[in-house]
Amino acid sequence: MVWLLSVRGADMARISYRRRFALLRAHEGCCAYCKEVMPFRDTVVDHILPQHLRVNRSAWRELLRRYNLGDDFSLDDVENLLPVHQACNSLKGGRVFDPARAHFFLEIARAKAPHVRREEDRISSDLKADRLLAKLATGLETGLLPVGAVQALIQHPKMPPAEEHDTYDPIIVTFGLAVEDLIGRADLPDSVPLEYPHLCDWLEEDLKSRLSVALSCTMFVTEESARNGETLSVRVALVRPDLEQLRTLEGSWWEILEIAYFSEIYDEPGDRVGFAPAGLSGHM
Repeated sequence: MVWLLSVRGADMARISYRRRFALLRAHEGCCAYCKEVMPFRDTVVDHILPQHLRVNRSAWRELLRRYNLGDDFSLDDVENLLPVHQACNSLKGGRVFDPARAHFFLEIARAKAPHVRREEDRISSDLKADRLLAKLATGLETGLLPVGAVQALIQHPKMPPAEEHDTYDPIIVTFGLAVEDLIGRADLPDSVPLEYPHLCDWLEEDLKSRLSVALSCTMFVTEESARNGETLSVRVALVRPDLEQLRTLEGSWWEILEIAYFSEIYDEPGDRVGFAPAGLSGHM
């Protein structure tokens, strides 16, 4: 089964999914406090020095002095952020670590910061490239951009040589839910079949519909859905996605269980799966 969708969505605020994903990858998928492995769905981002410290400017400046931090220290920079379990984050709350403990975790964050930024840049670059390709395709389809002009650009002596193949690695998002939790929900239509196999079929179509509204990238299902009689999970490959658009699914019955790169799950480069870049084709 293969889905190919070209759709649009909207950006949302708060700590971005891109940063959350990058932080989790930089920390090898582990909580920075308890060191246990945690899935994306259980990951929250904690400010080592909490945000409420900026409310009182004089007290903030004094803290910077006592903690031997520069005036340019930013509470929202990746060097003050850690991926942690929700439970670990709740235990810490708004407590301010003493200088020694704060510096211990700040050093961890600083060491991981280059990796975090590389991951964020990777996702941003892929998204920008996809948007440029979409504009190019629109120009060709509408006739505003002559084919000859594109060919001349490709053959320009300053154009870097083309790679033998596209090495882009799609992002795999695993969506899941507990089927029993849906029964009796007020927002579940009365016409929905309640037998497990038929309900799963309906739910997969529901996910397809939600994603087609939420996302503005090409996507496809990489394998048959996992059904064990109680839960349902679906893996979807996203080609150069804007991860913030996934926020529109918050509050629905679908939960993001995992986010990873294609090659990490299937042990082969994503460019071998035969996907079509968004904006360059309508169907697979």
